[in-house]
Amino acid sequence: MLLTLAGIVLTHLERQRRFTTDRGLLLYGSLLAGLLYWTVFTWSSTDTTLLERAGHDPISIVGTIVEPPRHAPRRTVLVVSVSRLGQGHDTQSAEGRLRLTWREPDRVFGQGD
Repeated sequence: MLLTLAGIVLTHLERQRRFTTDRGLLLYGSLLAGLLYWTVFTWSSTDTTLLERAGHDPISIVGTIVEPPRHAPRRTVLVVSVSRLGQGHDTQSAEGRLRLTWREPDRVFGQGD
């Protein structure tokens, strides 16, 4: 969808002689390369070990908020760098990031908490 829209806009601008064909191709190629890079980066950086280790039962997660929290009406989204996970005395060290959506938050969090 994005590539189609970009192609239509660039074609329209070329017909109005605001861009040359070479410049339009360069911009379109740059967009395509960026999307390809983003796709490969997110695919290669997706780590499921936290999910595999957590299982289906509720667990405790200890970590640090590594990005500024995003607040929306009735929810807060946090990105947490996990350092430990488990239940009760059965906790173990862990590595990875977790995106957490907290519905109806009862307190305000900040980066570093």
